[in-house]
Order: sequence, then C-alpha cells, then structure tokens
Amino acid sequence: MLVSLYLLKVKKPNWYSFIPAMFMAIVTLSALLWETAKFGYAVAVGKPIAQPPLSNYPAAALALNGVFVIVGAVLFILGIYMTGILLSKASELKKS
Repeated sequence: MLVSLYLLKVKKPNWYSFIPAMFMAIVTLSALLWETAKFGYAVAVGKPIAQPPLSNYPAAALALNGVFVIVGAVLFILGIYMTGILLSKASELKKS
C-alpha cells in the first residue's frame, strides 16, 4: 500500500499495486479474524485447541488459547487501523 501511495503522490498509475495490496489486507485480516474467533470459541466452551503433548495439560492449553485470542484481537484492530490510515491518505492524495 505504501508503494501505491508513493505512486499516487507522484501522479503515476497505481492500480497494479493497489489492487493486490487491498487483496492482501483483506485476506490477512480475514484470516486473523477467523483464527481469533476459532480460539475464542474454544476458550468460551472450555475445550482448548491443542495437540500432544500440550493436550495433556488442558489448563495450560486453554490459557494459551486465551493468549492467542488477545493477540489476534489486538493485531486485527491494528490492521484495521493501519488500513484505514492508508486508505484515508490515499483519498487525500487523490483529491490533491
């Protein structure tokens, strides 16, 4: 997206970098949201997602799942925030 902003700033075509950048942002944020929801559901029902040997310690596995939910939620929020900043900057540059 930064390359697209630079190309927009110097008044060059930027669609060939903007479209893939938006696709990557959408796919990445969707995957983060999916995994966060999946771990969140596991924590909510009390059935952790874990493979052996961690599955032998359900309390530790559930705690790690909770950490993954927190980290995933923070990364999703930051990703939305950064994408919003870049899109608003692109809109601002397009107007000028």
